Amino acid sequence: MLTGSNPYPTNWLIDASVLQMDNRLYVVGSGTTSSGSPPSLVIAPLSAPYTVSAPSTVISTPTLSWET
Repeated sequence: MLTGSNPYPTNWLIDASVLQMDNRLYVVGSGTTSSGSPPSLVIAPLSAPYTVSAPSTVISTPTLSWET
């Protein structure tokens, strides 16, 4: 479970993992950024292992028909 002012950085988020890089924490998972958008790989910064601190960013979007 995530917490914060925007605990679920997208409309939905599944298969989330915590990434630690350069002493910073991020949540990475499959989700949507808006209603009707395809599932994409998203990332959002964390201020603690379970607290989202800013909106998510799409880092990969499906481009082939079999990916959706």
